[in-house]
Amino acid sequence: MQIELVERLTAIIIDLLISIGVVMMLHGPEMFDNVVFKRWVDKKDPCFQYVFDNVNVSEFQNFLEKNFLENELDSNYVTEFNKLLKKSSKKPYLTKSIIDFFCLDPLNPDNFELTEKTKERLSDVYKYLENDIGKFIERLKLHGFTDELINKVESKTNFLTVINKYKNFAQLLFANSDSFLTQNYLFCVANNLFEFCFYPTTAPKFEQLLKDPENYPIVRMIYSIMWNYLAGHGWKDWSKSTLSVLKDLTKNGGAVVYIAGGTDIYQLLKYGIYNITVIDPVLPSQPNYYSDIWDWLVVSKTENNGIGDVVNYNFGDRKIVMKRTSFNKTGSFQAELSFGKIIDIIQSRTQWTVYDDLGNELGNVIFERRFCRQDDFVKKDNSHLLISFNELYYIASNNLNDSWGIDISKIGDNFKMFVKQLQSPIDKNVLCNMQKADNSDFSFIKLGSNTN
Repeated sequence: MQIELVERLTAIIIDLLISIGVVMMLHGPEMFDNVVFKRWVDKKDPCFQYVFDNVNVSEFQNFLEKNFLENELDSNYVTEFNKLLKKSSKKPYLTKSIIDFFCLDPLNPDNFELTEKTKERLSDVYKYLENDIGKFIERLKLHGFTDELINKVESKTNFLTVINKYKNFAQLLFANSDSFLTQNYLFCVANNLFEFCFYPTTAPKFEQLLKDPENYPIVRMIYSIMWNYLAGHGWKDWSKSTLSVLKDLTKNGGAVVYIAGGTDIYQLLKYGIYNITVIDPVLPSQPNYYSDIWDWLVVSKTENNGIGDVVNYNFGDRKIVMKRTSFNKTGSFQAELSFGKIIDIIQSRTQWTVYDDLGNELGNVIFERRFCRQDDFVKKDNSHLLISFNELYYIASNNLNDSWGIDISKIGDNFKMFVKQLQSPIDKNVLCNMQKADNSDFSFIKLGSNTN
């Protein structure tokens, strides 16, 4: 009880300091998880980390609500969709494509009742999005969602407007009063689309779409959904499948090597993964992607380098303690910040040892402050690579402006890497297919955190 009271009081004090504009320098030798990782665990924070289940998309038919069309067709989606399709009707959003797709009555389009026809149509769509993306694409073509005119209009439109168009269309398909339910299903839809595009079995079908500009509106839809739910909005979220598999793989001494993981260790520890090495330059221009007190976690500015500092975790069913046990400077490197300035950063290795509440050692969390290298992608026994979807693009790309300098042709055929947001690990073939798509004539949003 006493520790929990101190945790609450500490959080209140930190919030007060922030609210009155005081620069937070008081890190202290002992901290608590709800302070260090406040933005990940506070449900009111826009950076709260959701852990999504791997759901069967076809089962969304069980959640159809009678008034879902009425609620959603009046959203921002409707005007943007019609504006880009360059069509008009009695109401601006009731385009022929929408009427046909949702089986609305063309003579009475104001009737938004969820009819049996609409239910059947949507049930088919959910099945396609789970088991056969190709059939979903054929359905879109059948109802006029793609042609040369739409492609010309979209190619001259701000890409964020196009992304919002398709994001809202996706939300329309999975409209529900439970917003978490909608987000969970769309997270899984984005996963299924990624597998369709880049996994070896179906990647050739996606390559065919990339060869004909008339198909580009559909490709933009696919990219918009993937980017939004796995990177743009989903950069902070986790796949429960990935966490569960990593827990099983590491329970007998295995370790997770998290490429470009920043200070994103909270969910790993919560799921019982205690041996973690994070490789990241931790650039000071990227604080929006780090936890609240990221600088203190990676490098302490005290005389003894913070040796002995402690973070207390309370996961409800158990408590653990993370204690800083070593810090070593290993050189220096230069980094160009997002606004163009080049700075020198000390390369370092910080080790935190993890203990249970009885003092038994569970493992070590290590922060290696440096850029990733080619040899980091060599398979090592009992070591499991992890990366976030945002950063995956920069590994796959060979574009000089985007690439992190990793030559994927030199990666071994036995390569496997887990991705924070993806339900299944990826292999070398997936990286090669991503690179092939990136080098095609199709140009739209990059599947990383960069929105250029």
